[in-house]
Amino acid sequence: MRKDYNNIFDRFHRIYKKYQTKYKNPDSNQICCMWSTKNPPDEIHECSQISDIEKEFRICLSEVDVYGLYDMRLDEATEYIIKKLETSNEKNDNK
Repeated sequence: MRKDYNNIFDRFHRIYKKYQTKYKNPDSNQICCMWSTKNPPDEIHECSQISDIEKEFRICLSEVDVYGLYDMRLDEATEYIIKKLETSNEKNDNK
């Protein structure tokens, strides 16, 4: 599991850094820093940040998932993605 965690963390971190540096936010590993913190968005569900996460991990994130991730740190978000992937795999196994 640790290997999976490190792999997913690294992939998520690349996405995080892409947007964190774009908005010149502090590198706090808080997912909210992937968006402007000076002028926060009203909607975050359908945006390039979320699209990049969904494409990278081949998952679909609901609006509830997205707002939950927004308030997480990168390590928490990594664990969340791992659980989401496991749930997705279980659903596919049951088909």
